[in-house]
Amino acid sequence: MTVGGGMTHDMRSDGTLENGVDDIAAATCAEIEVSAEFVDGVLELRPFGGDVLVRREIDGGDLLWVYAGFTTWLRRLEELPE
Repeated sequence: MTVGGGMTHDMRSDGTLENGVDDIAAATCAEIEVSAEFVDGVLELRPFGGDVLVRREIDGGDLLWVYAGFTTWLRRLEELPE
């Protein structure tokens, strides 16, 4: 499960559209179906089952996020409570 932009994305990472992300595009309100699959430790997201648009992976403790060619790193600022 991922959270971002006020939304929670609940998915199974089995590579199918059926169990992937069912979402709504903020700009157009169009439905988006995205398959999710871990490949070599990297979460790959494929809108409508097509080419990989988003890749997420842990890199040295940070989350490396590649979205349509844009790359960013997200660093945890606080430790999670036990």
